[in-house]
Order: sequence, then C-alpha cells, then structure tokens
Amino acid sequence: MMHARAKIREAVAERLLLVQRVAGNVYETRLHALEGRELPGLTVATGNERSEQYTDDRDMRRELQVQVAVHVRGAHDFDREADSIAAEVESVLMTEPTLGGRLANFYLSETQPDYSGEGERRVGRLAMTFMATYYTYEDAPESIIPTEHEAD
Repeated sequence: MMHARAKIREAVAERLLLVQRVAGNVYETRLHALEGRELPGLTVATGNERSEQYTDDRDMRRELQVQVAVHVRGAHDFDREADSIAAEVESVLMTEPTLGGRLANFYLSETQPDYSGEGERRVGRLAMTFMATYYTYEDAPESIIPTEHEAD
C-alpha cells in the first residue's frame, strides 16, 4: 500500500525526467549529496502536509509541500546555471499542474538558494517548494480522489 504522498512524489519525479538540462538525473528523497555524473541533477522530496475534513462524508483536503532541489557543481556561474534549470523545472511542471487529474492545485511557493563552498566538493543547491492540493478519503489515504474541485 502506497500513501498518496508517495504517488505524488513519484509523479513529480517522473515528470521531471523531461528536464533536458539534467539528462535524466532525477532522484527521489536522497540522504546523501549528489556528485560526479549525478550533476547537474534534481531531487524530489515531500515535506510538511496539512489536512482537514472537507465534506460531510469525511473526505480529506490535503496541502502538501513538494520540494524540488536543483543541484549543480559550484562555480562562478552557479546562479545562472541553477536558474536556467529552475526555469525548465517550472515550465515542465506547470504544463501539467494537475499531474493527470491527481491535484486540484499546484504552484511554486518559495525558492531558496544554498551556496556551499566548504570542503573539496563544491555543490550549489537551489530549493524550490511547490504546494500541492489534493483530496483523499479519510479511511483510504492511499487513494487520491480524482479532482473536479476548483483550485482555491
């Protein structure tokens, strides 16, 4: 049984395979840094999730943070490379913001650069946080209700 969060994370990662600048280097929830041939690359993780009962039938409205991080080799033009990849990420994700009807709403809420020049491996990271709104049944958190709800 797979929670709806995992399904959304997988769908975002699959969609990000279309980002040409990273040549297929897309990874779900990594605990160690990307290096070598994995760069430039993208990681996808899910963060905080808020939920509330939405209907009298106890359907749940959920708001999930989906974090996409751009990883590039640290260089003098880190900003330019990371922003170019980020632009492609936004374009790819926003051409199908419902992820095939799974989401009621999906948008970029925050972007945060992280410059790390320490150590021998210099890698820059640009973290993008997207907000995903979706619906589940209270007693079936693995089942996403195909949405006909209007985006809030």
